[in-house]
Formats: sequence, structure tokens, C-alpha cells
Amino acid sequence: VFDRFHALSAVQQYHEQAVAAMLPLLLHARPALRKRVVTTLSHLSRSLPDAAYRGLLDALLSPLAQGQQRPGAQGIADTRTYLQAVAAVVNSGGGRAAGYVDAIMEAVARSVKVEDQDELRDACLQLWHVVVTRCPKAA
Repeated sequence: VFDRFHALSAVQQYHEQAVAAMLPLLLHARPALRKRVVTTLSHLSRSLPDAAYRGLLDALLSPLAQGQQRPGAQGIADTRTYLQAVAAVVNSGGGRAAGYVDAIMEAVARSVKVEDQDELRDACLQLWHVVVTRCPKAA
């Protein structure tokens, strides 16, 4: 709905409510649900006003800046999900994320240091690639 009808004012009034409803679902136990939330946030970020877009990036980057909240494999999965969400939002939002390059690179640098976590490193590399291709002047 957000991707197809983003220009309608009837849909635009629900953007921030939709973001607020989806952010807690990034920590859901089911990986399939988390993946759908990442995709939905990506589509939604295309039509968000700049202030709401910045708020979304702030909400996605703050857990990465604080570090792992839950211990063990679940905490690593949470970090990977947030990295994937940031990559999806930056990819969809284009150059609007240029002001966040430093914070994104700090999150990547922190996360890539985790040993024996190839999927987490892959998410870091994908995010790095998206930042370099979407925000080349800032990177």
C-alpha cells in the first residue's frame, strides 16, 4: 500500500504511525516476520518526509550504537536485522542518508569485529556497499 499509493494524502497521514508500529517487530522471534518488516520499512522510506526519514534512521541506529541488548545468538540476530534494515532504508532513500554516514560506519565497524559470525559480517559488508553506492560524496 505504501509503495503504490504513497502520494495520496490519506496514506501519508499514517506514515509515522506505521513506522512506530513496525520498529518493535524488528525484534520478533520469527525471522520471516523481521524480513517482511525490513522490506516494508524500505518501501515506506521512499515516501517519508525528510524529518520522518531522519527519525527512522535514528531509531534504527540507536540500538546499534548501544550494542547487543540480548545475549547470545538472539542478540547477534537482532544486530544483523538492524543492519539489514538500515541498508534497506538507505538503499531506498538514496542520498538523504548522507548525514548519517559516520554513525552507520561506526555501527559497521563495531559489528564486523564479532568473531565467527559470517552472516553478521555479510550484513556489514552489504550495508557498507549500499552506503558507498548511495552516498558516494559523503562516504
